[in-house]
Amino acid sequence: MNAIWNRSVLERPPYATWQIGPLDAKKKGVDVTRFEAALTTATHDLESMSDLHVNAAVLSRLIYRMKSKFRNDKGLKYMIKLNKALLNYYNMSLMKEYATLRSDLQTDDGRYVLPSRQILEYVLVRTQGFGKLMARMEEISRHASHFLRARIKLGHAWSVALVAYATTSRIWFHVRSVIKKCCKWYDELYRCAEQFQYVGAKSWLPTDQSLPRNLKSWLCLDWLDTDTTSKRKSQTWQRIFGEPAIECNDTETTFVIPDEETGGSRLTEVGVASTSNELEDKPVSNNDVGEVIDREAFERSLPSNDRSITTKRKHTDTNERGSLKEPKRKRKKKNRK
Repeated sequence: MNAIWNRSVLERPPYATWQIGPLDAKKKGVDVTRFEAALTTATHDLESMSDLHVNAAVLSRLIYRMKSKFRNDKGLKYMIKLNKALLNYYNMSLMKEYATLRSDLQTDDGRYVLPSRQILEYVLVRTQGFGKLMARMEEISRHASHFLRARIKLGHAWSVALVAYATTSRIWFHVRSVIKKCCKWYDELYRCAEQFQYVGAKSWLPTDQSLPRNLKSWLCLDWLDTDTTSKRKSQTWQRIFGEPAIECNDTETTFVIPDEETGGSRLTEVGVASTSNELEDKPVSNNDVGEVIDREAFERSLPSNDRSITTKRKHTDTNERGSLKEPKRKRKKKNRK
């Protein structure tokens, strides 16, 4: 049976609301302020994904540009898969679901009008599928960037491959950021849904399926649990772009060059610069005056063969060359007669 989060078309539960007063909400633990803040954050994050949309449009045009010449290239095949995943993301329209859920939150005569728990379960399932789709896009964009980078190293059609590599890398970067935000939306909404009431039927979910408590653990992505301190970020950027990190001491300067094969860092001492004033005692002048030499002495220093050739070429007259050719012409005329 197909999982409910993996369905492209999912039937929405019937619209239903329930009311509760502020005092009863405090007693039962219904935090309306937290629920409203979670919806506002999710809506704002989904609306601010214009950079991802621009890169998706560039990707579709690159596929049209490369589909003939690079039809057997693995990088192009992964780009096509990534484009299909982006189209599924457009068709999902998760932002409308959060906007509709936000509009259901109202206040009537001092009482909160809240959506039913079935609607929250529906939005949670769509968020779960959205997170899984983004994880799939992160994997595909990483594979596409790998093959495009290999083509750049080979040097074949590197100009087009460089633009495609930059586009897939930007998509990979944006998708990672969206996955982290999606986990926060899901966790906040799941905690609020536990205190909401069912209206009508008990549960909208099938009996053999349930919602995960933590979306991060359900996605099972190793990079989500990595440390995000400033030092870790600098090491990550150095590993991606291959820029050497400089460590300066009072006595010497060393360069840390990342090693791509081992995955770690290889300490290579490129140069040692002392802070003492030893170099200051040696003045360095940039004005190179040169040395004056005699032309005749320079010509005498040349080998004898080269000197004879140069003198002959220099003093040979054109009239002499013409006179040398006259006997040959006379012989030709005599032969014709």
